[in-house]
Amino acid sequence: MRRYLMLGIVALSAIALIAMLSACGRHQGRVSTTVSNSAGGSGQRFRVGVTLLDEDDAFYQELKQSMKQAAAANNIDLTIVSADRDLARQTDQVSNFITQQMQAIIVCPVQTDGVAGAIRRANAAGIPVFTADIEAHGGKVVCHVASNNVQGGELAAKEMIKLLHGKGNIAIIDFPEVTSVRDRSDGFKKEIATAPGIHILADPSGGGMRDRSKTLADNLITQYGKKLNGIFGINDNTALGALAAVEQNNRPDIVIVGYDGSPEARQDIKSGGPLKADAVQYPAKIGKKVIGVVAQYLKGDHKVPPIIQVQTGLVTAANLK
Repeated sequence: MRRYLMLGIVALSAIALIAMLSACGRHQGRVSTTVSNSAGGSGQRFRVGVTLLDEDDAFYQELKQSMKQAAAANNIDLTIVSADRDLARQTDQVSNFITQQMQAIIVCPVQTDGVAGAIRRANAAGIPVFTADIEAHGGKVVCHVASNNVQGGELAAKEMIKLLHGKGNIAIIDFPEVTSVRDRSDGFKKEIATAPGIHILADPSGGGMRDRSKTLADNLITQYGKKLNGIFGINDNTALGALAAVEQNNRPDIVIVGYDGSPEARQDIKSGGPLKADAVQYPAKIGKKVIGVVAQYLKGDHKVPPIIQVQTGLVTAANLK
């Protein structure tokens, strides 16, 4: 009797084990990329990781929202994280995407050169990499989508020349660690060179940060005094930092031109203060385009351009009314 009882227990255990393994198999099937879409049809879904430069920045907030909307229309499940301007954090985020076996990775680099190692690791894992806003140097990037920053710099310079009537001394608060800023600075300098009466006194790096840019602007005002007539801020954090320094030092005569067109900067431009104009980027267009090209590539069409540029614009008090 005991022998039959033991055989029964063994049989029941085997049945339980088979059932458990079967359940595990069904669970693995549910995480497959082929699932029903939210509209009720069927189609392949893709898992894509995105690492932003800084989620607190107004530009990246708009970029993120646009990416999410475009992803929903293209059967893409996005995992979006922010590097908070920390290269080591961004490198870890890319490594995590590789571990999670993302099917594509979008990087908005903290540093143009520094991110290369992370991109090469994604290349080695066979995961296609795309960049948005800021270019990467090193590793293979399928497509880079960004503003035409050279053109944006030229627009900013033309407005500066107009505001100063072709004469004066200016400074650039720069951020040469990233290519997008280098491009806008190059475009700005190239256009300023067409006005022989305007001279660039200095171009220190503010790292794209408001507090640091305010300190630099304070130093420039102290060093050059009344000789300083204008400041070009390479993004709105920079321009708004310069604005704070100009106001604190009671120098409303210093003309400031910025870059990005954030709501805060637009409000200051509209008020008629020292911040007179902004070259404007369109992050929503960049987000939509990069998700579109990722979807195209993942669906098997690899004939994507290596670079897609989005034209910039200019906002002034006159066109904000």
